Amino acid sequence: MIDDPIFYAAVIPAVILCGLGKGGFTGAGVLAMPLTALVMSPVRGASILLPILCIQDLVGVWAYRRTWDLWNLSVMLPVFFALGQFTRENVLTSLGLFPLAVAATWGGLHLVRKVPAERFYRVIYLLLLVVGAKLLWDGSRLFR
Repeated sequence: MIDDPIFYAAVIPAVILCGLGKGGFTGAGVLAMPLTALVMSPVRGASILLPILCIQDLVGVWAYRRTWDLWNLSVMLPVFFALGQFTRENVLTSLGLFPLAVAATWGGLHLVRKVPAERFYRVIYLLLLVVGAKLLWDGSRLFR
């Protein structure tokens, strides 16, 4: 299991945003991979987030059990294995984040009924702008 606090400083908000997105604030999860890419390779980040997304999908499926699509899960699971990142450390890290993933998804399900979407999206767009600028800055340093 990864024990780097900087990793968790980026990934915990990513998992929460994914949970909010799965809970009804569609688009909130768009920040998850850019946040994760700040602290590790995108491939490894995807391999850690994919099982978490699957758990969040299961929670969402339960909550929206009359309106779900099995296709997403059947596409995402083979990708997880094809990435070649099915390691003990990645799986343990994902398992450690599962409780947060479930709580964030349930939180999203409840918040979507209480928080005006316009206000929520303003915050998400601002955060996406900040994270995108940071990734662009980091990428531009490669060409110096």
